Amino acid sequence: MRNSARRASFEELLIAVTERLLSELKSARVGEAGVELYTESSETADHVRLTAELVGANPLGLRVVAAKNRVEIVFLERGIESSRRSYAVPDINPESLEMRFNNGVLEVKARRGLRTRQDGG
Repeated sequence: MRNSARRASFEELLIAVTERLLSELKSARVGEAGVELYTESSETADHVRLTAELVGANPLGLRVVAAKNRVEIVFLERGIESSRRSYAVPDINPESLEMRFNNGVLEVKARRGLRTRQDGG
């Protein structure tokens, strides 16, 4: 009997914890919790591409900031920064940054290196 009582208590605790976690996940919003399902990066000889699946993100509340070795996705709520995700990337030209947001997927593409279009890059 003791083991079955312990097992029942453990199962009840497990159910309660699982329900709480599911509840928190359902109520999480990108701007508040920085929820991100999937991020992928890829490189070619000329470009670096970062893809982030951002569930529930408002495209008007997203900003992308690029530096030589870093891309940051900034989430805004009512014009105020609520969270930020930062990604290390190979040497890129921040001025060449291209972005596209479609159906909850943000795609960021930048040319490699510090060359600009004016100097033949």
